[in-house]
Amino acid sequence: MLAAPLVHYAFALDWTIVIGIVGLAYGLGLWSAARAGRPHPLAQVVAFYASLAILLVSFLTPVDAYDNVSFFDHMAQHLLLAFVAAPLFALGGPIGLALKATPPRWRSRWLVPVVDSKAFEAITHPAAAAASFLLVQAGILVRPLFNDAVNTGLPHFTQHALLLATSFLVWRSMAGVDPPWHRVRFPVRPTLSVVLLAVVSAAALFVLVADVPLYRYATFPPPWGGHAALLSQRRGAWLLLAGGDCLVLAAAFLVHRATLRVRVVTGEA
Repeated sequence: MLAAPLVHYAFALDWTIVIGIVGLAYGLGLWSAARAGRPHPLAQVVAFYASLAILLVSFLTPVDAYDNVSFFDHMAQHLLLAFVAAPLFALGGPIGLALKATPPRWRSRWLVPVVDSKAFEAITHPAAAAASFLLVQAGILVRPLFNDAVNTGLPHFTQHALLLATSFLVWRSMAGVDPPWHRVRFPVRPTLSVVLLAVVSAAALFVLVADVPLYRYATFPPPWGGHAALLSQRRGAWLLLAGGDCLVLAAAFLVHRATLRVRVVTGEA
């Protein structure tokens, strides 16, 4: 029944605070950049706030309530984070906006040295971004780690934060609208897309071939546990395989098109 005790709506205060702070900081950055005569492209502003809207849908609706009892719903939430919110966030150009909005003295003393540092360049490199995404995706499927995250506590928050962060790094590399600048040309963009497709497909197949429930959903009372958990697991695997691959391709296409438009507007084409 829908009223099973495991299903309950809990206001995601942690994510609400994070989303609110990020949205406010970005808005203040827009104001500061405009005052300095360096306005941010409208397309990037729309993309950024659209990503925050997707985050609100992911964490403040029944999507978040049901991910604690349904593997299918949990995978749907992960797809929204990694392949809808993250690419939009990357297209928002938050690093570039920070460079525009920060007062010159602080920018030259603090922000520019960080952005131009070898460490930051290494972290944001396409190869490092792809490796971090692969590591987090594999870690998510590890049974103890996944089971610990099936709640509304810190492991749950950390899992989604890492998923968002590593996904952002990959899409940021593909978008190429934010410093540090890596030469992500034609061969690299499709290669990153293929890597994402391979990772998502491998994760889906790993779950799909299992003939028993892999995670703690199986221990839940009806209607969530037992055979229902196995059905949810298989449906989640198919969602990850079909929906995930489709979203990767759609996001890669939109990122490429949006990147071209941004570069035309900013004179970087």
